[in-house]
Amino acid sequence: MKHRYLIIGLFAIFISISCTQERSTTQPLEKEKMEKVGLIHTVYFYIKEGVTEEQKRQFEKGLVKLGTVPGILSYYWGPPAKTPKRDVIDDSYAYAINVHFKSLAEQDAYQIHPDHLEFIKLYEDLWADVKVYDNVVK
Repeated sequence: MKHRYLIIGLFAIFISISCTQERSTTQPLEKEKMEKVGLIHTVYFYIKEGVTEEQKRQFEKGLVKLGTVPGILSYYWGPPAKTPKRDVIDDSYAYAINVHFKSLAEQDAYQIHPDHLEFIKLYEDLWADVKVYDNVVK
């Protein structure tokens, strides 16, 4: 009887260890996997002073439409979060978008897509500055 409990206990420990093991973050990703994960395109918009609430609403509609461009894996937009102030927090922007692409080629296609170009044309007069940060997803 004791042996059965010992075997069950050892089996439970084995299953627990097997389920919690993760791939080491120091292992390089295979080229095929890197191509699948793609990149994140993050854009921060700094809106000019004097832009009306109606203009902001139209800009927000434009942000929504921008997220429908083909080739986007995921898309998020919004104003700065109301996180507590810290020296490392920059909440001076008005809106940000985060766009996940499968590949650099998809991001390149997005840059010249008519909806993206239309967005720039329609709303570039509203922003004082735009900052873009692109990173590979590992």
